[in-house]
Amino acid sequence: MFIPYPPTAAFTPDKNLTIDRSQALAHLTALGYKQGDTVYLRSFYPSSDPRKIGDKGRSAEVRNLKQLIRTATAWQSDGRGVHFVINGGGQADKDVTACRAIFYEHDNLDKELQKQLWRSLNLPEPSLQIDTGNKSIHSYWIFDSLIDTQQWKQLQSDLLELADGDRSLKNPSRVMRLAGCWHFGANNVLNGQTQIILNTGKRYSYDSLREIIPTAPPKAKVAKPVSLSDLQHGCPLYLCLSKENRRLIDGGAYSGERNTKAYAVACDLIGTAAWLDAQGYHYCDNPRDLFDDYCSKCSPPLGSDDANEPDMVWKSAAGDNPQPALSEDYIIECIKAWQRRETMPSNERVSINNSSNVIPHPTVSKQTLTSSELLTEIDSLIAGSYKQSELEVQLLELSTRAGYSSGSVFKLYKSRSEEKEQSVDRELAGRQLPTLLEAQKAQLSPSQLLWGDGGKLAFLLEAVAQAMPVTPETLLTTLFPVAGSRIGTSSKLVINPRQGYTVTSIFWTCVVAPTGRLKTPAQTIIINPLNTLETQEYNNWKQALEDYKQELKYCKKGDVLPDEPSPRKRFIVQGSTIEARMKIHGENRRGILYWRDEWAGYITGLNKYRAGKGDDSQLDLSEFNGGALFKDVVDSEKCIYLERSAISRTGNTQPEILKQFQQRQDFADHAGEFARWLFCLKENPLAYINLFRDDDGVGEQLDNELLELYQALGRLPERDYFLTNDAKKIYQAYQHQLMNWLEAEEHPGLKATYPKLQTYLGRFALWLHLVNAVLAGETTPVQFIEGQTMAVACHIIDFYVAQARLLYALNSDQHSLAGNLLKIKDFAARREDGFTVSELKRNINALKKIPTADIEQDCQLLCDMGIISRISKKYYPGNIRKNVGGVGGELVLSPISEKPTRKELERKVGDVGGSATTFSDAKSTLIDINLDTLKSSNRENHHQQHQQNGEKLIEQGLATTNSPPTHHQLSPTPPTDHQQIEAEQKVDSDNQLSLTTSNDGQQLPTHQHSPIPPTEHQQIEAEQMVDSDNQLSPTISNDDQQLPTHQPSTNDHQHSPTTQESETSPTITKGSRVRVHFPGSKRHGCEGVVIVVKKEHGLSTAIVLLENVESNLKKWTCPIPGHEMMRLDIIS
Repeated sequence: MFIPYPPTAAFTPDKNLTIDRSQALAHLTALGYKQGDTVYLRSFYPSSDPRKIGDKGRSAEVRNLKQLIRTATAWQSDGRGVHFVINGGGQADKDVTACRAIFYEHDNLDKELQKQLWRSLNLPEPSLQIDTGNKSIHSYWIFDSLIDTQQWKQLQSDLLELADGDRSLKNPSRVMRLAGCWHFGANNVLNGQTQIILNTGKRYSYDSLREIIPTAPPKAKVAKPVSLSDLQHGCPLYLCLSKENRRLIDGGAYSGERNTKAYAVACDLIGTAAWLDAQGYHYCDNPRDLFDDYCSKCSPPLGSDDANEPDMVWKSAAGDNPQPALSEDYIIECIKAWQRRETMPSNERVSINNSSNVIPHPTVSKQTLTSSELLTEIDSLIAGSYKQSELEVQLLELSTRAGYSSGSVFKLYKSRSEEKEQSVDRELAGRQLPTLLEAQKAQLSPSQLLWGDGGKLAFLLEAVAQAMPVTPETLLTTLFPVAGSRIGTSSKLVINPRQGYTVTSIFWTCVVAPTGRLKTPAQTIIINPLNTLETQEYNNWKQALEDYKQELKYCKKGDVLPDEPSPRKRFIVQGSTIEARMKIHGENRRGILYWRDEWAGYITGLNKYRAGKGDDSQLDLSEFNGGALFKDVVDSEKCIYLERSAISRTGNTQPEILKQFQQRQDFADHAGEFARWLFCLKENPLAYINLFRDDDGVGEQLDNELLELYQALGRLPERDYFLTNDAKKIYQAYQHQLMNWLEAEEHPGLKATYPKLQTYLGRFALWLHLVNAVLAGETTPVQFIEGQTMAVACHIIDFYVAQARLLYALNSDQHSLAGNLLKIKDFAARREDGFTVSELKRNINALKKIPTADIEQDCQLLCDMGIISRISKKYYPGNIRKNVGGVGGELVLSPISEKPTRKELERKVGDVGGSATTFSDAKSTLIDINLDTLKSSNRENHHQQHQQNGEKLIEQGLATTNSPPTHHQLSPTPPTDHQQIEAEQKVDSDNQLSLTTSNDGQQLPTHQHSPIPPTEHQQIEAEQMVDSDNQLSPTISNDDQQLPTHQPSTNDHQHSPTTQESETSPTITKGSRVRVHFPGSKRHGCEGVVIVVKKEHGLSTAIVLLENVESNLKKWTCPIPGHEMMRLDIIS
């Protein structure tokens, strides 16, 4: 029968694997099995296979060959070996009442020697010999009639003693490999087929074999050592282990091999301890304590993710009746060497390393060290450079001088070493914390990204986010893939024509938040308009299908048959297989959105219907890259081929669930499975319900706006887009920065993330360009993407870089200390009345297994940084020092020392287009980061007030200090000519950054801010002129009626330092002649006349009638006073 080979196999054999039925039948027949007899099967993973940990194997009972082959095939397809109970009768020893044969095996002898071993032992020729396909030959002597189990036990034991065979083959229900099946190594590596190599047909009576096989004499137990120290303590069990296992106990193992090594250590400990007990040797050290030492030394510690994991490994090893890793003779020599060392006079002992700082005292055998002296000696050994054997001798000598057992000193040495390592790790975590604190502040504002319609959609998103309440980032993280799916394959950004490097609008995003934080409702708001389109198209298709059936019903013979309706137009799919998505995508070439409310379904759904053996992971990568998708099947009509694909994805999950999936790869993500996703970890506020709030219609307006946007994006023509020179400079500089971060990064998960973010940088630039063009009413956007748009795309990547760093800090073991510091800081922020360490352990899962002393050290580190404070035994939230991490400076700190200045970026970018270049306009390179910090503070204030009052009313049309921030307050304002990036604002004669002093007295680069004078375009509209008593003044509506409008006070502009009021600058009013500033748009540079000034959705806007432009672009709405992405300049 054919065995489907496991997909994780190291290689695929040239021919199909089949179980040899004739070999299996011959094996059973030789042992006396007849038709209808029950065969008791068992199956196990190889002992070196990581899957064996915690796996108890499989068992089955079969009564015919067909059942046996079917069962064995299923087991072998999973990489398991197939065994059966030789004597039959049942799966347990108590079930076996009669025995069929005696047997032995060796896996430490040459196979040719094993075949002929019976001759040198003066045994009769075996009835049967089986080559296992690996290292062993199984030899059987089959009885001519069944014998009693007690007789069998003695005879079997004597045979094993005579042959020095595997002494674990002593129990009546012992299983052996079944001929005809295959022998697998770890990870499904194929070794060979188990085959009969000798079948003499000979049978032997019990008496004849009993006469030939001598009865083994009882083993004389070795006398206990007689030295005083031996009588008190016994030989350290540690010294009787193999060198490799001692190394593992001292240093642990790294991710990827922890479980396999743990099994080997456990087997050696259990087997060696059992042998020492059987031989009467005294020993110190508890085997399980040594095993736990190994587990704690692993990186990350074994059991840190699942507390039951060490127990599972230990029980699995104990159940396999393990043997010592060293030979019996070698163990005895180890004990003798230890005895000689223990009984040797102290003045005769010679230190192996003469350079040691530990100088034995002449009377050391009569003196003991104090506790502090012992720790000092151990610290000296830790600081020294010793070989393993030298270190062991030094510790043995130290144990004698200190008057403790060697095992206790060994354990103390390990504990002290761990404390030293933790101290270094804690110092590193303290240096990482400022970067993570900045990452927590990173944010995206809709008004920074959506400017094409004058800020209307951005305002609605902000308003709905506050009303729910959720963070705007939650909505935007969903909007990127939804809108991107409507762009799909129609548009492609050509980044590097020479290399053929292009990107399409494909986004995979995931919202990560605890349960009850409105993840699904927030995503549903963005996705609902797409469902509306799905419903409309479904009804249209259903009607067309009914019409077709009716026409077909009335067709007569010879009539021309009606055309079948076109395939149903699709926009969104859920929970589908790759084949289903490819089929739907093939009928909807533009692209689709794949949405799973529970993000985990994307991972668990891989190969779900293929018993875990399909190629979904490889096809997943093709989907992400937007490459060709094809599926070949026997039926050629069902074959699928897509030259280009565009399947965006989104979903949401809880932090704990995401962590569980990342733990499977020890957070390394070598295949980039998680790096393809943009995770948003912004914490949504608590959802206090307000049943008395009036419906202001903002939700319905947002639904309508999104529906129009999705429809318009779906009408974009197929077109390639390119970067302007300014956009190329910014893209190239940022890409170089990503590569610098990649080189400096040590965390494997983050190293996998940076290259994917390079791809997303181009995708976001394309998305921003097309979405804002459509919002501006353009049906055919210009083909060149401007530098300002690329700068905003960099800002988005900054945000997701910050999210990735937070994700791995909070979840991964590699950054566990930094993540714990963040968790303590966040907990402190919610406990103004203070908290104790015990409360931290009760409320933070990650701290429950950490010693109290370690948590106190973490808290002290936060106190030293000014993040929390301590009074008596309680801790309280404190203000973060202003100089920690440069708060208010960069949005995301890089792993390298500092962010390059504009001059450095120009130098690094080099030539673009064949000539040396500089940034022609600083305002096209970076977003004003200070604006982000101020907006973050404002948003937090809104959320706190919402939680306290249970509501935050949205007043449409009046921009009071309690209303949502208006567009001119939160607009993206890249620096103008006078707003150069900070590095250029304070340059001395050598063009160097000025310096400030840090806490430790070191000089650090700082950014100097100068006052920002208003530019000519930063005008407030005519209706916002302030009268003497700050009353509402008129504005002009469409029907020339005067409408009241709020006059901005000083507080109104506190969120936007680049939007300032000027009393002397000309204002935009009805009749003003203006020029459009809208880079990347067909309207850019056009002139026209303002025909209406009005206020809508909290925004002041001007409707302009443009000249010398396409008819569909003549009438245009622009916010006033505007911003660097979109504004009106008055023509004097």
